[in-house]
Order: sequence, then structure tokens, then C-alpha cells
Amino acid sequence: MARRLSAMRAKVSEAALGSIGLDETRRQFEPGAQIFAEGARNEVQLLAGGVVGDVRLLANGRRQILALRFPGELLTSDAGETLVALTRVLVADGLPFMTCLNNPEPEYQPLRRAWLAAGRCEVAILRDQVVRLGRMSAFERMAHMLLEAHERLSQVGLATDTTFHLPLTQEMVSDVIGLSVVHLNRTLQALRRGGLVSSKQNYVTLVDRAQLVEASGYISRFPVPWQPNEAFLPRRGLALRAVAA
Repeated sequence: MARRLSAMRAKVSEAALGSIGLDETRRQFEPGAQIFAEGARNEVQLLAGGVVGDVRLLANGRRQILALRFPGELLTSDAGETLVALTRVLVADGLPFMTCLNNPEPEYQPLRRAWLAAGRCEVAILRDQVVRLGRMSAFERMAHMLLEAHERLSQVGLATDTTFHLPLTQEMVSDVIGLSVVHLNRTLQALRRGGLVSSKQNYVTLVDRAQLVEASGYISRFPVPWQPNEAFLPRRGLALRAVAA
């Protein structure tokens, strides 16, 4: 969480962060589990590890993943879509964090400003998803989605300068960018043949980031855009099991 807030140019006090108390409330969900029970109201969870999807199921059984949620993001029961664990997920009670947001004391105001900035980023990312689905080619969609995932994970310390862990199946990725699994596989092969991307065991490497940006028109939505930074190198194997502290 601290890393995500720092990406919003926030200087949140240690006292404010310490009062959130996430370590005592952690729960785990297995892949495919719903984060909130049917009819749940006013529940808030902070995603500490793993990937969650905002899922819309159609009457014929088809699925659209409207958004991906990465560590450090807040999950609410009134999100309007079903929130599903796409990987093994670790969450913590988010109500203490919401209480801190409503604290009028001056030391909590940077926290509030950072959270508002994070909300604006989420809206911008959702708009990008609309454009991605509506107007981009398969090649552009895949390139754009990988660049976005890399930057979002970099902001919370879960990516190197070029490589990140994305433990999603091809079916899940196809449900994010609106392609069939066959079309997605062909698109990935084209990215690999072009020397733009490589992947192994769910680790994705952006071999030529500049070309991917040019091909997809990717624009950073963060107040502090992605920059190579040794401070954001996670340990190999930490992946998305890491806690966004």
C-alpha cells in the first residue's frame, strides 16, 4: 500500500500507515473464489497479494474481465461487478484504511489526497480498457495490456525494469482483451517473432519497450510515470505473492 501511495507522489506519515493494521486481518482465497458473498454490502478488502478480476458473466456463459486488480488496491462489495480471484489471493480488512481516510487530522490528509489520485488513475485505466476493446487491433491490445500490467506492478515493487510475473492463463488474458484463445496465441507468437516480448513460466519480459509503446500508443496514467529504478526490483520468485506493504 505504501508503494502504491508513493506512486501518487504522497508523503504519508509512518504513524498514518501504522494505524491501518493490515497484518492481523489477512485471509486467503483460492482461484475462482468470489471475494464477496452474494448480497454483501459495505465490505472493503485490501488486496495484499495475487490478482483479482472484475468479472461480468453473460447469459450464454461468456465472460468479460472488465478490469484487473493488483496488490495495493482496494476491493469493495459495491463495485458493481463480481470480484473473482484469478490466482491465489491474499486480502486484508480494508475498513481500518477507510477509517484513516476519514480522519480529519492533518497527518492523514496526504493519505486522502493520494487515495483520490489513485482513484483518478483507476478511472483513466478503465477508459483505456474501453478504447482497447473498441478500437485497437489484437496486436495493439496485447502490447498495451502488457505495458499497463508492467507499469502497475512496477509501481508497487513487483517488477524489474523489463520483467514481471503475470500468473494468468491464456483464457483469462483473452477475457481481458476480448480475443479468442486461438487469436490470443497467434498474437503472442507475433510479438515474440518481432522480438518485442518473451515469456517463460508466467514471467513476461518486455524486450523492446519503446517499440511496444509506439505500436500501442501507450500513455502512462500515473502522476509519476514508470522509470527504470533499481529500488523496485523484487526478489526472484516473490512474484504476486508479495504483500504490497
